[in-house]
Order: sequence, then structure tokens, then C-alpha cells
Amino acid sequence: MRYILKAVIALALLASANANAILITSLDTPTAFTVSGNIGGGVVLTATGTVTITGGFGTNALDLHVVLNNDSTLSGAPYTPADGATLIGWGFGVDPNMSDVTFVGSGGGMIDATAENLPGLSGIEVCAWGGNGCSGNDPGGVLAGNSDSFDLVLTGNWGDSVIFDPIGARFRTADGTFSFDCAGACMASSSIPEPGSIALVAVALLALGGVRARKLLTSRTSR
Repeated sequence: MRYILKAVIALALLASANANAILITSLDTPTAFTVSGNIGGGVVLTATGTVTITGGFGTNALDLHVVLNNDSTLSGAPYTPADGATLIGWGFGVDPNMSDVTFVGSGGGMIDATAENLPGLSGIEVCAWGGNGCSGNDPGGVLAGNSDSFDLVLTGNWGDSVIFDPIGARFRTADGTFSFDCAGACMASSSIPEPGSIALVAVALLALGGVRARKLLTSRTSR
């Protein structure tokens, strides 16, 4: 009995961990994200926005629409001057894996995207940037209090679902550059466990219930 209980607990923990993955299975449904970090001195660097899959399930080209906001604050108020905290890079990891990315935008903040990581982070496979590359520090990007929107086309073999995890952002300030990421919990949908995780726990609980029922039946028939 205790072995079954241990298995249930293990599966529950697994489900809790997997619940942090951002699973998107529908088109034209924006999924919100927030990536934030406190660098001291009252400065909180924050990138918010949404990711929307607009097409491409079942093909080799997945279409994304991204809205990106620089909501950084200074002592709890919107950061000023606007160029004092610039969002210079943003990216994510993706499953299934992609082989290439194409950027489509107006250059109002982010100007291109490449298949590479953000400095100081791990797991990022796609990076949109506003300076001179994901590792660069040239002027350019989304200024504090401003927003940008752009489209990305990911090349790969896409089924009927995609997982984005982690989400990352890179900022430039007078004190240097700072990179932050958030694995799952920064997404609005992260509180909803994946269907596969729910199924695992359900099967384990059913197994536990079956063992309990058999034990009670054996106890009654032995009297």
C-alpha cells in the first residue's frame, strides 16, 4: 500500500513540475507572459506581452504574433527617462524543436530574430533583438513605457500543439545589461496542468482506490 502511495506522490510532483510548461493547442488565442527582475535601487525590469499562434499547425512553418511591452518601474512608478531601461532582447525555448526563424516586423523596437540564446540564460532557442544581435549592446529596442509587436515564422515539423518554455528578456540600463527568464510560471496559462499530467495522477489514484477496495473486500470475506 505504501509503495502505491509513494508512486501517487511522485506522479503528483511530476504533474506539478510539468504544469509549468506552456502548452498551446489552439489558434488565435493570446497567451500572456511576464518576465521580471529586481536589480536594486528601486529598479524592477519587466517585460510583459502575449504570444499567439496564428497558423501553421500540421505544417513546417508555424506563425506567431508577439506583443511586447517594457513595463519597467523605478520606485514603483513607470521608469523615466524612457531610454534608461531599454528592453533589447526577448526570446523563448520551443518544443518541438525548430530549425530556423524569420522575423516580420516594422522595426519599431525589435528589428530581427535569430536562432540563438540570450546571454546569461539557458534554454532559449529563438531570440528577437533590437540592437545588433542577441549578444549585442547597441542602442535599439523597446524603451521603458513603450510597446512593440511583430511576427515570427518558425521552421520545423509542427503537430497540433506547441510548448514554449522558458521565456526570457534582456535589458540595458546605465548600470549594465541584465537577463531574466521565467519557466512556465510567468505565463497566464501556467496554473493549468497539462492533460497528460492529469491523466497520470488520475491513473495512480484509481490504482490506489482499487488496492484499497480489494483490501476491504478481503477483510470482510475473512471474517
